[in-house]
Amino acid sequence: MENLIILAFFVATYITAYFLHALQKRKRLKRHIGEMVFLSTFIASIPIFALSYLLNEPYDYYIGVFGIIMFFLSLNGFGITKILEKVDKRKSR
Repeated sequence: MENLIILAFFVATYITAYFLHALQKRKRLKRHIGEMVFLSTFIASIPIFALSYLLNEPYDYYIGVFGIIMFFLSLNGFGITKILEKVDKRKSR
C-alpha cells in the first residue's frame, strides 16, 4: 500500500512539473517557475528531516519520512523540469 502512495506522489510530481512548465511557456518569466517551486521544496525538506532528530518518540519517524519524501519528490520534479526545458529548447531550434 505504501508503494502505491509513493507512486501516486511521483505521478503527481510529474503532472505538477508539466503544468508549471506550461505556465512558464505562457508567462515567459526569466526564472523558471518549476525550478523555484522544487528548489524551495528541496531546501525546506532538509530542515524538516533534521527536525525529526529533535522530537520525541511518537512523531520523529513521521516527520523524518515526510522530509525524505519531500526531498526525493523535489529532486524528481527538478529533474523533470530540466528535461522539459531541454526538450523545449530542442524543439525551438
